[in-house]
Amino acid sequence: MEGIEHQLNRREMFSREDIERIANIIDSNSVRKIFVVGAMGAGKSTFAAQLSEKTKIPHIELDTFGSILEKETGTRPKDIVSTVWGALAKYGDDYIVDHAELLGKDLEGLAQLIVLLNPAHEELVRSFELRKQQESKGDWSRFGPEALREFANDVANDFSSIPGEIVYENTQTGVTAKIVKKETKE
Repeated sequence: MEGIEHQLNRREMFSREDIERIANIIDSNSVRKIFVVGAMGAGKSTFAAQLSEKTKIPHIELDTFGSILEKETGTRPKDIVSTVWGALAKYGDDYIVDHAELLGKDLEGLAQLIVLLNPAHEELVRSFELRKQQESKGDWSRFGPEALREFANDVANDFSSIPGEIVYENTQTGVTAKIVKKETKE
C-alpha cells in the first residue's frame, strides 16, 4: 500500500509548466506582489513555495504566519485581514501570499497578480480524503465533498469578478493567472 506522503505528492493540482509560465509572466511584467488562491486542498502552499523558489520572491503562508505571530506576540490575529496586514508589515513589499480566503475581503488591491488554483473536483476530494487519513488539522475539516465544491466555486467566482487581464490559463490543471494592477515606472 502506498504511503500517504507519496499519494499527496502524486496529486495532479498543477504542472511544472504552470510554475514556469507564471514565473515568466512575473519576470516579464515586473510583478512582485502575488496572491495564490483556491479551495482547501488545491495545492496553494506547494504551488506558492515552488513559485517562490523559482522567482526568489518570499512566500508567506498565512496559516503558518498566524501561528508565528501568536508565538511572537501572544495574540492570534482576529481575522484574515489582520493576518495579511501583519504579514506584509513584517515581510515587506515583495511577496507571494497563499490562502483560501484572500478574495472578497477588499485585499485584491494588494496584489499585482492573482493565481487561481481550481483543480478538478475529484482532485480536491482526493486531497480532502488524504488529509482526513493523515488526521491533519485545519479549516478543511469543516467541509464535506459538496461543501468543498461550493467553496471552490465561490473562490472561482470571486476571482472572476476582479477586474484585470487573464495572462495565463491551463484548462487541464485549472490554473489561471490574472494581472490585477501593474506598477508604473517613473
